[in-house]
Amino acid sequence: QRCAAGQEPSKACEQIQSPAEAVQCQPCPPGRFSDALDSEPCFPHTSCKLLSRKLAVSGTVSSDAVCGDCLPGFHPSSKQEISTQSPCIKNLRVRTVRTVDNGPSGGAVGPSNST
Repeated sequence: QRCAAGQEPSKACEQIQSPAEAVQCQPCPPGRFSDALDSEPCFPHTSCKLLSRKLAVSGTVSSDAVCGDCLPGFHPSSKQEISTQSPCIKNLRVRTVRTVDNGPSGGAVGPSNST
């Protein structure tokens, strides 16, 4: 049984016992989608949270979720990768030591401009 986008067969092919067995099309359950006319079960929506990405567009019964930018503190796992469906990885915490330069020690204010 081929079902429209947003639907799946009520039984998977391997569950059908005989050719006379009725298989209906049913809506995809929450959190799952089908974007084509086929006999496949609905697929789970992409989890942007698991990819450490912001959710750009929520998934529907006929379309997958679309992820956006990496969450704060994360960056793309590959420099060449431009897909928003690829995972982000946690930024390494590199502490930069910042020192304030107080100028020459000994209390000198700096070179004098005597002419």
